[in-house]
Amino acid sequence: MFEMSFLSEALVKLMRRKDADGGILTTNLRRCLSTLDIAFLGIGNMLGSGVYILAPNVANKLTGPAIVLSFLLAGIASLLAALAYAEFGVRFPRSGSAYSYTYFALGEILAFFVGWNLIMENVLSLAVVGRTCSAYANSLSRGIIGNFTVNVFGWLTDKQNSSLSKYPDVLSAILLIAFVLFMLLGAKQTSWLNNTLVVVNVIVMAIIFGVGVFHADFSNWQYHCGDHKPDGFISGFLPHGWSGVLSACAKCFFAYVGFDSIAAAGEEARNPGKSIPIATLMAMSVVSVVYISVSGVLTLMLPYYDINTEAGIPDALKHYDAYWAVYMVSGGAIASMVTVIMGTIFAVSRVMYAMAEDGLLPAIFCSVCRKVPFVSMITSTFVAAILAVFFDTDAIIEMLSIGTLFAYLIIAFGVVIVRYSPTKVHAKGEIGPRVTLRVWAASSLYSLYPSRMSHKTLIVITLALATFFAFAFGFSVNVKGTPWDGQIGLTVVCGSMILVAVAYIYPLKELLDDENYTFQMPLMPLLPVISMSLNAFLMTTMEAVTWYRFIVWLVLGATVYFANGYRYSKLNQVQLKEKLDHS
Repeated sequence: MFEMSFLSEALVKLMRRKDADGGILTTNLRRCLSTLDIAFLGIGNMLGSGVYILAPNVANKLTGPAIVLSFLLAGIASLLAALAYAEFGVRFPRSGSAYSYTYFALGEILAFFVGWNLIMENVLSLAVVGRTCSAYANSLSRGIIGNFTVNVFGWLTDKQNSSLSKYPDVLSAILLIAFVLFMLLGAKQTSWLNNTLVVVNVIVMAIIFGVGVFHADFSNWQYHCGDHKPDGFISGFLPHGWSGVLSACAKCFFAYVGFDSIAAAGEEARNPGKSIPIATLMAMSVVSVVYISVSGVLTLMLPYYDINTEAGIPDALKHYDAYWAVYMVSGGAIASMVTVIMGTIFAVSRVMYAMAEDGLLPAIFCSVCRKVPFVSMITSTFVAAILAVFFDTDAIIEMLSIGTLFAYLIIAFGVVIVRYSPTKVHAKGEIGPRVTLRVWAASSLYSLYPSRMSHKTLIVITLALATFFAFAFGFSVNVKGTPWDGQIGLTVVCGSMILVAVAYIYPLKELLDDENYTFQMPLMPLLPVISMSLNAFLMTTMEAVTWYRFIVWLVLGATVYFANGYRYSKLNQVQLKEKLDHS
């Protein structure tokens, strides 16, 4: 009996949620960012390697001219996740992005793991962008920087396929440290530089589009006699068929990663209820149009099989002797990388600040100076700088995406739970009785809609089953050798489960949180369920080694949580105080 009581109490602690009280708009940070500032932060954090690196590679190897469809589909999938973030950003305008939202909606243990994965994803992203920026600078110097570094510091390894960098990339560390020192001046100063560079980048994109349209040749979207026909060939526009378009979607999806920096700015927005949804839609619209337009004109300038996979845009411009535009592209590429660096430092430091403020990380990480979380900014950038100096980009990038998709999945799950919760959870302080989620015995599910508690329990079970089927479908389809008829059957089962989930949850309109917020995710619960399924499927496209490393990271996170966060959580301190007061 004692063991059951102890286990029950431990589970309640793991699922404890933050209450959105009337002081949710109170913050130690400065509320100084306008809607435009936040939109530019999101654009700057998304509009980077997707155009300069990803688009040429994907067009050449996977899609051909149909890359425009891959970017369109990936943009729609990203928009679904962004809408869920926007609703949470209106309800709970706190720094911490997905971590804070999960803490309010689903409980402490899930929130910790979401935050833990966001830290990993952003630190690794920072290291990759730092190395990419350094490599670009080295290329512009025609190798002088790299040769100088080798002469001073020597080689780290001469092995092929090594996780270590061939030589210590000191320049990447210098760049990261320089930008974090600048960002310590404050969010307003940072946003001014970010806005300027975003405008420069968008102007460069417009120039690329203009030059591309001028030299566009629509015959490059057609099949010519003698051209190679890849596997799955349909037409000149779809040389790799629909399988190529769909397989490229997962890669193109990650070009949109970065919109969570918009949500992370909620605690520094002047009017988060208005700014977060508008900035989200502005940023997603601009980035989608840029990606589709530039990738489209790139495949019109050259046949897809002639596109340079490493320097596609400069090479295409050189083909038409537009050398003046090549230099502008170089400037735009550097500007885009700088905005990504600043946006990533901003996002990861706010997650660490929020977790430390809640007691789940050591309190030193919520230290504030000049209204910015300086310890979180310096620590995360220092770790990223070390990784950038010593490790190869490919070794770092393998771990980047899975943590982000995990966060997207949880947020889509959470937005359904919050909307259909019998407890009104929002930022105005009207909190109903505490409800603990638990799986009821089968005997309690004696009717379709027995009670409010089992409503919520069954919603959780239904969403969990839909997610499970999406994972099962993804893993099965991605296993080589799966028969085509088996894939069709799995598709039918997965699609049916999604429809069942929507069909069950949709009639429960009386449970909908009908509070008048400035923004709510439309078509509830269809869009969140589709978003969950897409994110689960995309996670299954990762390599096995990525999953092993992801599991190791989660185990390390569990160790940190139970050694520190479980005991020192502010919610735990409040509960202990309440116990003492009542004893």
